[in-house]
Order: sequence, then structure tokens, then C-alpha cells
Amino acid sequence: LFTLVFDNQERYDTLEDLLVEFKLRTGHYKEHITARGVMVYVPKSISFAQMEECDFQEFYSKAINVALKYFIPGSTREEIDRAVNEVLSFAA
Repeated sequence: LFTLVFDNQERYDTLEDLLVEFKLRTGHYKEHITARGVMVYVPKSISFAQMEECDFQEFYSKAINVALKYFIPGSTREEIDRAVNEVLSFAA
């Protein structure tokens, strides 16, 4: 999903930067108060070792919504699912 979005946007220079944006927009972060009293958002991990399958599926569903709203608004969920499945079939 993120590679598909990355290839269709111009704002982010790296896939990692785009992933941070997705984590923030989906609410997949924790709040942290700095020593100066400023609240910042720290993105959480999405590694399989850090997440339950149901939590990952929830994140992924929200990520698709973010992709549709902010990055590829002319697409449908079905088109994204098809594109992601194509990429996964090449990896298998």
C-alpha cells in the first residue's frame, strides 16, 4: 500500500517519511511530553512482532482511508485492494 501511494505522490522524499505521515493520520502514535512541557506525537511500530493481527488490520483499514482521502482521492478501495494484491502476487 505504502509503495503504491509513495509512487503516486511528490511531497515525501522517502517511504519512511510517508509511513510516519500515515501513522500520525491514522492515530497510530503515543503522546509524549518533552522536558520543556511540549506534547509531541511519537509514531508506534507496525512490525508484526509489535502488533496483534487484529490491530494491524485496523491500522491497515485506516491507512487505506488515509490513502483515498489525501493521496489518491480518485481511486476506490477496490482499486487499491487490487493493486496491493498484484504487488503481493509478484512477491510470492
